[in-house]
Amino acid sequence: MKGIFRRQNIAVLVTACMVHPLAAAMEIGDPAPDFLLPGTDGKNYALKDFGGAKILVVAFTCNHCPTSQAYEDRLISIARDYAPGNVALVAISPNDPLAFRKDELGYSAVDDSLDGMKVRSHRKGFPFPYLYDGVDQNCSRAYLPRVTPHVFLFDQNRRLRYSGRIDNAVDPRKAHLHDLRSAIDHVLAGKPIRVPITKVFGCPVKWSDRRKLVARDLARLDRETVSLKRLDDDTLAFLLANKSKLLKLFFIWSPGQPNAEEAFPQLVEIHRRYRKRGLDIITIAAQESISEENTLDFLRLQHASCRNYLEDGDPNILLRKLGGKSSGILPLAMLVAPGGDVRFRHEGTLDMLSLKRAILKVLGRNYSP
Repeated sequence: MKGIFRRQNIAVLVTACMVHPLAAAMEIGDPAPDFLLPGTDGKNYALKDFGGAKILVVAFTCNHCPTSQAYEDRLISIARDYAPGNVALVAISPNDPLAFRKDELGYSAVDDSLDGMKVRSHRKGFPFPYLYDGVDQNCSRAYLPRVTPHVFLFDQNRRLRYSGRIDNAVDPRKAHLHDLRSAIDHVLAGKPIRVPITKVFGCPVKWSDRRKLVARDLARLDRETVSLKRLDDDTLAFLLANKSKLLKLFFIWSPGQPNAEEAFPQLVEIHRRYRKRGLDIITIAAQESISEENTLDFLRLQHASCRNYLEDGDPNILLRKLGGKSSGILPLAMLVAPGGDVRFRHEGTLDMLSLKRAILKVLGRNYSP
């Protein structure tokens, strides 16, 4: 089963993170453009705040990109290893969070907003400032990173000495050209860098001019057909056996129950975010004397184009059929991997961030060797 998901991950990774040649943006010897950006620590940072460092590394990275995620630990190590040598590293997220299609967030539990960056920074324990440039992208337009990640190295006079990749392979076991470390070592030693510009690879920067494209895609998603079917025991048994290659998310809810209905907008967002990566969402509305017409109207209002079923009867009977220990509290969220293995189960008010992380634990968050 892990092999199935690994092949899917690699296929999506190749599609989403194409290799891009480095266009002539900043030239070697150019001065570092100034900036004033908010960080995840609540402080604002400008170029002058790193004035005492012998070397400044400006790394454009982000939350959503699997390539950026794969390089986070290497950036952390570089920042810590070279801190005694008075080398400063600052990370900047260049993306406009409103310039994403939902499926472009399929490798992340958070988006590229400042709030999402705070979650990511805290979880990873970044030892460097992580700055947000998604409001006007003026800083990013000055540096012109081609993809994320893309690093720029400046000497003590804040002149560009190196621009490009961190190393030559997403898989750290295959990396044999440690370009950024080599560039730092050469500048510290007062030596010229043999290859001062390298090709970068990763995810394209999401510039704000993509907002119209995103709006059209959202309108297309909102036009998708929403349907509702009655559930029988044979269908339920077939769904739970999960003989498909997809990860199935079951969401059992009761119409009119506030904490269940309030979850639907985020549930629909999860469907749109991860379905191209192999997530199949199945909602089951369970209630005695349930109204099929009213339930379908609600689902249409939510644009819930996933698979929706109706169970007219005591919800506790349905919960017993789903197996596991049950308190009888709805909603119930349950992740079933191929072969029927239950990977996540939660009753009651749902923490959507925890659910997303559980989904990614199966689908794969980062590059898989």
